[in-house]
Amino acid sequence: MKLLLDQNLSYRLCEKLKEISLIVNHVKEFSLDKADDEKIWEFSIQNDFIIVTKDSDFIEKAIIK
Repeated sequence: MKLLLDQNLSYRLCEKLKEISLIVNHVKEFSLDKADDEKIWEFSIQNDFIIVTKDSDFIEKAIIK
């Protein structure tokens, strides 16, 4: 399982989560920190990431798709 932290979560969480053996990246690492939700959504699908966010838009998108 690969996690992708959205821009509304601190990049500092990555290091903490990696300490417990999770594969985790922040959108900032892929220059997606200014990207819109759709671009992040497509990137996560293409690269087998699960998006971790506080943004309700992704939940709505998941239900609709």
